[in-house]
Order: sequence, then structure tokens, then C-alpha cells
Amino acid sequence: MTNMKSFETQSVKENLDYVASVLRNSTPQQGLRLIYFLWAVLIPIGFALQDFSPRHTALFWSIAGPTGGIASYLITRRSDAQRGEQDVALYRRYIEHWLVCVAAFFLLWLPAVSGSLTAHQIAPYFLLTLGLSYALEGVHLERPSLPIGIVMMCGYVVLTVLTLPYVWTITGVVVSLGLCYAGIRASR
Repeated sequence: MTNMKSFETQSVKENLDYVASVLRNSTPQQGLRLIYFLWAVLIPIGFALQDFSPRHTALFWSIAGPTGGIASYLITRRSDAQRGEQDVALYRRYIEHWLVCVAAFFLLWLPAVSGSLTAHQIAPYFLLTLGLSYALEGVHLERPSLPIGIVMMCGYVVLTVLTLPYVWTITGVVVSLGLCYAGIRASR
């Protein structure tokens, strides 16, 4: 009898999880504004370091990148737990998406490491890759990320057409403004 009750409870939970998943996936994910604002602070700091203190950039990102990623995950899990939701498949998609993006960022450094391009020359490509990352997140996971991705890709066009000083700082500010915009949209 206990096994049957346990089986029924598990079956009901699975059915409710399925219904919740269908409802969640029928409307675009709005995300958590706290995550957007977290990255709106971290990104311009890390990018500006490349202009003003390049030797500290790698150290900053080796700490801020993983810490920000873990914080984003924990914020999401906590928010979902408070609402009584848990979608492991969705968490996995987010993690896979951002791991692929991180791999792309590491690949972008190859020309700088090999000496074929300087950090300033590859800065616009970081913005393009980040813009594409956010745009694809907006298409597949969180709608508010789509316009920020488009803003970043427009920033890429500006940075490649114009010769500007402090290209990393400008890139960081463009990204931060876009993230703030997405955070404000996500809270509506």
C-alpha cells in the first residue's frame, strides 16, 4: 500500500511538473532583473580594466566570471524555489548555452595570445560574440535578452567603423546599458 501511495504521489508530481513546464514554455521567460543588473555592474568593470589596468583583467575575470555565473544560477534557483517551480531541463539549457558562450570567449583570445591581433583589435569581436550570445538566449530562453543582443551587435558595428579611444570601456558601457534595459524590461 505504501509503495502504491508513493507511486501515485510521484505520478501526480510528474504530471504537475509537466503542466507547469508547458505553461512556463508557452510564454517567454522574463528572467530575473537582479541577474541582469549583476552583469551590468561586472561587465563594464572588467572591460574597463583592459583599458586602464590590463594586467588585472585576467585576474578579475577569473574570479568575477565564475562567481557571477554561480550567483546567477543560485539566484534563479532561489527565485524558482520561492515560487514552487523547478525545471531541471531549463537549468541545463541555460548552463549549456553559457558554457558554449564562454568557450567562444576563450577562442576569441587565441589571436591575442598568438600575437596576430592586439586586445584592442579583438574588443569588437567580444561585443559581437556577447551580442550573439544574448540574442540567441533571447530567441531560445529569455525574451528580454533579444533586444540587448541586438543593441550589442549595433555597438559592434559602431566600434568597427569608428576609431575610438578606450574601446574596451566603451564596449563595457554599451553592454551595461543594454543589460540595464533588459533588467527593466524583465521586471515588467
